[in-house]
This record gives sequence, C-alpha cells and structure tokens, in this order.
Amino acid sequence: MPSAMHRLLLRIAGQAPAALLGTARARLADGAVSEVARMVAFAAAARQIRLTDPDVLLLTGVLTAAGAPDDLLADLPRAAADRTPPYVWTPDLPTGPTPPGGSHAAGPPGSAVSGVDAHAANTAPDGVDGVDRAAVDALVDALAGGEAKPVGLWRVWRRPAPATPYPPATRVYLVQARAGAVALTARIQAALVAVGGTDPLVEVFGHLAGLPAYHRRALEAAVLLWAARPARRVRVAATFDTLDATGNPTFGPDRPRLSTSEANRVAGYLAAGVPLVTSPARVPDVVTPGRTVPVDLLGDGRWIWSAATGHYLTRYRIAPDDGLLAAVRAAGYAPPDVDAVAVHRCRAALAEATGAVRRTAG
Repeated sequence: MPSAMHRLLLRIAGQAPAALLGTARARLADGAVSEVARMVAFAAAARQIRLTDPDVLLLTGVLTAAGAPDDLLADLPRAAADRTPPYVWTPDLPTGPTPPGGSHAAGPPGSAVSGVDAHAANTAPDGVDGVDRAAVDALVDALAGGEAKPVGLWRVWRRPAPATPYPPATRVYLVQARAGAVALTARIQAALVAVGGTDPLVEVFGHLAGLPAYHRRALEAAVLLWAARPARRVRVAATFDTLDATGNPTFGPDRPRLSTSEANRVAGYLAAGVPLVTSPARVPDVVTPGRTVPVDLLGDGRWIWSAATGHYLTRYRIAPDDGLLAAVRAAGYAPPDVDAVAVHRCRAALAEATGAVRRTAG
C-alpha cells in the first residue's frame, strides 16, 4: 500500500502544493498511509488537485478501512488526462523573463558530478552547490545502507511559463530507484531541509514506462548529478555508406544482407529501442522510388540509430551498421532494460554529435 500511495503522489506532483507533497511523503515513510490518504482527499475536496478513477479507488479503500464513508470522494471532478501546469524547465536557475511564446533554452542534457558524462555537461562542476551536494550525499548514504537501489539523480529548475514572479523558480530533484522509493524520498527531503530548504521537491520513480508528463519533461532538461554506473561512450550508427553521383546518401555495393530469420530478430531489437527524437517527417526510400522512410531516432543506452535502419532491414534485409549489428548479436538479440540514465546519456551524445556537425558546417 505505501508503494501505491507513493505512485499516487507522483501522479499529482505537477498540481499539488509543495507543502502537501513534502508532508505526505514524510508521513508515508513513517507508515502513516491513512493519514496521507486523508491529506490527499482533503486537497481534492478543496479543488487543489484532480484525481483519476484509480486514485479514487485507492483512497476510498484506505479511508473506508479507517472508518470513512465509501462515497466520500464520489462527487469530486476527475482528471480527464495527464495534464500539468505550464512549467518551464531549465538545467540552471533561469534569469530574466521568459521569452514570449517560449522558454529559456534548456541546452543538451548534462552532468555535473564526476562519474558521468562530463564531456556532455551543460553546467560546470562548480555549478553544483551545497544543496545539490546534500541531495547526492543523502542518496549515497541510502545506497550504502542498503535502503534503496538508486539508478540516477537529477536536478532541474522549474518556473511558470508565463512571465510572472510567482511562483518563483524552484529546484526539483528526480531520482530513479529500483527499490526503496518511499524511504529514499523522505531521506533526501530531510537532507535538503537540513541545509535550509523549504518544502523541497523530490520525485523518486521506479520505471520510465507510465511516468507522468510532468516528470518526463523535467528529465529532458535536467542535469545528471549522480549515476550508479560510470559513463560509456554512446555511438551513433551510420544508416548509409556513401553518397551517390547526385550527392544523396546510399548503400555501398558490399553492404551485407541478413538472412530472413536474423533480419527479423534484429528488427525486433531495433523496434524496441527507446524513442529519443520523434518526427512526422519522412524522406524518400533510396531503394524503391515512391516509398518513404521514417526519420525518428532510437537508442538502447549504447547505440543510437535511425528508424530508417529498421525500415531498410525489414524491407530489404539490408544489415545495420557493423558495430550496431555486432552489439545486437552480442546481446543475444534481447533488448536491454533502458533506464533513465541511459536515455539521458543517449540524448547528451546526440546533442554533442549535432553540435559537432553544426560547428563543422560553420
């Protein structure tokens, strides 16, 4: 039950007052599940938040077990979609008004503490202050004590999209953890309060699948402060081999073709990649005129490839980039469980590669 209540608090994080979230999460770590349910129910009754049907079902079960009527939340308006206020997310403390119709540039995903991709950083190491260090130290202590299994820790700044001084910009810490989310949230909150924080925002999640839009957008702009495993180079697979006489990309005459059986297995791996860049745009098929090819980019934490690679493999059994194919074979054609750190590093590598191309072109 604490885990289910923790997930409910994650879902309402974009709309709930910071004081409610902080208090509820601290009490949840103390085991006060029914007390937390009452807090959330009151916030819903006061129209501070909107609940989904599964939220109401969970809260009703907890509250009726504590003696509340089973129709306590029946008449409250429901959340129809995954909507959050129009926040702007930036890796650093934003300064000045938000540009009309837009946001402060977030830059590429970055890293700010040793052990992660320093070459892809968007803040200098000395940009990590005592507040960030307190969050990192609390997480490391929890890991050392066996209380949690964290994967990564991020920090991002949140402010309202309209150019308004209220609410002020505030830090949000995001953590992916395989276990111990409830206790880890409370530990990091307490550490931030100890260094002067007021109602700190700490979002600890287990999996990327089903993560609310609020957290997904925050992660896209966040700085990686700590990761459980050291960084490895992320490679970008080449889709084509050369240019034809008109200057268009094409395959070389010696590009191998896979057997139907292996092509299907490799195609399954590629299709299971995590989307990094999606676009409705399509480009001409270089093999069959009249067909078009997707240009989305996907990754597995080690490699980045174009959806075009999967297209040519599926349609014509044209083998992917040699290095990518070797990696897929070495993995036994089984896609890895891609965590948020792997996605972050893929996006950082992609941003760096894009920047290198722009610098060369300039």
